Amino acid sequence: MMRLGTHLECIGSLLGWHKGVRWKKTETHRKIIGGSRKAYRELGRFGHEVGARRKFARTSPMVSGRSLGTRREIAGGRP
Repeated sequence: MMRLGTHLECIGSLLGWHKGVRWKKTETHRKIIGGSRKAYRELGRFGHEVGARRKFARTSPMVSGRSLGTRREIAGGRP
């Protein structure tokens, strides 16, 4: 047991937070590649069917976070 603030909590109770972060990452990834939760779960078995969408998600500057540098170049700012 570990004392956090005024409450006595065990380490096991903190794992739910990590699971929540995992769920959010899963949901975000599912939104990027498109599809349902069931489709995401089956991705391990049928991943080749959505390969084109996943490749687009990896290479698209809007999705990969590279758009900030592109905006700076267009605006004439620092590269």
